[in-house]
Amino acid sequence: MDNTGPSAMPPPYQTFYISPDAGSNQGLFVQPQQTIIITPSQPTKEPDFLAYSIFTMLCCFLPLGVTALVFSIQTRQANEVGDQTAARRLSILARSFAHIALGIGIVLAFVYIAIIAIVLA
Repeated sequence: MDNTGPSAMPPPYQTFYISPDAGSNQGLFVQPQQTIIITPSQPTKEPDFLAYSIFTMLCCFLPLGVTALVFSIQTRQANEVGDQTAARRLSILARSFAHIALGIGIVLAFVYIAIIAIVLA
């Protein structure tokens, strides 16, 4: 029987023997070890407006109060990491959303009082 036809099966594996110094005439190259120095960053001190955000979330306008709270927490995390740029940006966003939530809460309170006054009059 001839093993060269289309139905010939190759062996399941083939073993190759290569001498250890074949193909390489160069010596072993060892890369010098690099030293990595990690310096801890200094925490920043941007205001996070956490209490103000919680107040606006509970007493004024819930959706924008929650948004302000999220930005306040992110500000606190950026302060701990030492990312001053992100902490400043997030602090401004937290304060802005808390101000807007307070403004909407005040407007809604006046509208509620006006509606009650009209209904009772």
